[in-house]
Amino acid sequence: MSVPYHLEIYSTDRFKLMMNYSGIVNDIADANLCLNIFAIDAQGMPIFTERLYLDHIRKVFKHLNSVSIIREDASVSSKFVETTDEINVLLESLKESDLQVILTLLGKFKSENKIIGLLESLSDLEIENLHGAYHHKLIVSEISNLKNFYFSKRMET
Repeated sequence: MSVPYHLEIYSTDRFKLMMNYSGIVNDIADANLCLNIFAIDAQGMPIFTERLYLDHIRKVFKHLNSVSIIREDASVSSKFVETTDEINVLLESLKESDLQVILTLLGKFKSENKIIGLLESLSDLEIENLHGAYHHKLIVSEISNLKNFYFSKRMET
């Protein structure tokens, strides 16, 4: 047990909840890293001890990191929404896309239909190339606007 890696998470007058890392040698952690979570009573007697190995630590970290109020040190979280594996794949695909494009697309649907509308409106190619598809749509729209403007000015003369 390394004292610098020791943390008291929570305590009352009846018990303390603690955690510490083990498997760190010469201040270097590797695949042998473990996180020990344990509780002791007011007299220092163990109540429970549990050891999490690296895969478990990563799973807990990923889970905690998925909650915005924890991840961003915010005072309020985003809405909690249960997602299916298909939605998670879509979100991973969209991760590299322009956030404004995604928000614009989502803004076109009523709140209860946002995900369904998003899925229905995007082809596989658009999902892969959402940013380019959005800009293509803007360009086509602008060309149409220019044509309408040109013809309206021509009609005035």
